[in-house]
Amino acid sequence: MAQPVAPVPYARVVTATSFPVLNMPRLQAGVDLLLVPILVFGFMVLILMSPVGWYLAKWLSFVGIFWTNLVTGPFSIAVVAVFVRHRRQSFEAVGLQRVPLLRVLGATAIAIPANWIAVLTCGLLYMVISGVGVTGMAEERAEFFEVVPEFNPVVAILTALFVGVHEELLFRGFILARLQSLFRSNIWAIIVSAVIFGLLHAYQGPIGVVQTTAVGLVLATIVTRTRSLWPAILAHAFVDIVAFIAIPLLQDMIPELLEQATTAPAM
Repeated sequence: MAQPVAPVPYARVVTATSFPVLNMPRLQAGVDLLLVPILVFGFMVLILMSPVGWYLAKWLSFVGIFWTNLVTGPFSIAVVAVFVRHRRQSFEAVGLQRVPLLRVLGATAIAIPANWIAVLTCGLLYMVISGVGVTGMAEERAEFFEVVPEFNPVVAILTALFVGVHEELLFRGFILARLQSLFRSNIWAIIVSAVIFGLLHAYQGPIGVVQTTAVGLVLATIVTRTRSLWPAILAHAFVDIVAFIAIPLLQDMIPELLEQATTAPAM
């Protein structure tokens, strides 16, 4: 008499235990970590290289370089939703479970200054280690600031909120949890997800990569401590809103500061 065949581990139903820890086989986690980035970033490259990208960039010129977020963001959310559904997971599997409001606000209040401290610390360390000094740092950041548009306040808020949702859902919701399943370690999941997040901000230059990696470390740590994605979404959005408002002001200040630095008499 034929013996019943044991279920294949790859096909096992996945259930959330304690976000970002999932009851998920390494094979499933690895497949998801391979396929989802290929789909999302492949779609982005396809859009950028196609004539459609030129029309979209022109149509969405009011958000400048962030038009790609408005195009690939919905696709990213859809891909994550399909994979979560395919794995028979709930929203808890990407950190979107219900959490007391005060707990979310408290964690957000910690995450926001922690992000700014991380960015400032990385900036200072970068200047010391690289030897570029304040002038070199200002020149390097000015290159990125020049391509950031001057946002209407309403557009800045809506754009920042959307970026916060789709980037956190992908990096700290989907990728972080699957890295934890792959490594069986929150620490390694935090580190690797932060490095990936930083490298994908290479358009901001070396210091931008370092600073966004530090932001990724902070946000991933907050997520693993609170077991919720909501504080990371709110903190990410708030930090971006402030940046969208502050960068145009810095664009006007940096040339003046550079001129003062280069024309100041030597001591």
